[in-house]
Amino acid sequence: MKADANFQGTEADTDHASDAAAARLEAEAGGLSRVLRWPHLRTAFQVPLFLVALLLIADGLAGPQLAPKNLATVGVWVHYRGLVVLALLLFGNVFCLACPFMLVRNAG
Repeated sequence: MKADANFQGTEADTDHASDAAAARLEAEAGGLSRVLRWPHLRTAFQVPLFLVALLLIADGLAGPQLAPKNLATVGVWVHYRGLVVLALLLFGNVFCLACPFMLVRNAG
């Protein structure tokens, strides 16, 4: 039982440990830590994807009706899906960070 009492730290100890971990992360990652903590990082990724989505919708409605010549068809079903699969393999679920659907939901 005494070992368990020594294992459990006080709240001040855990705060100190988290502060030390944050300082170590800042020292190791440099500016990357500040970028990842920037509150508008998600919006900065969402806005360009939302604009691309609007471009694809406009091209799908007004562009060529032949699917292989339509940017909306080729862009979404061939290129974008391939890039999403590669991003999932390389970086994890990056699309959820930049999902343009969340931008619209949060704006309304």
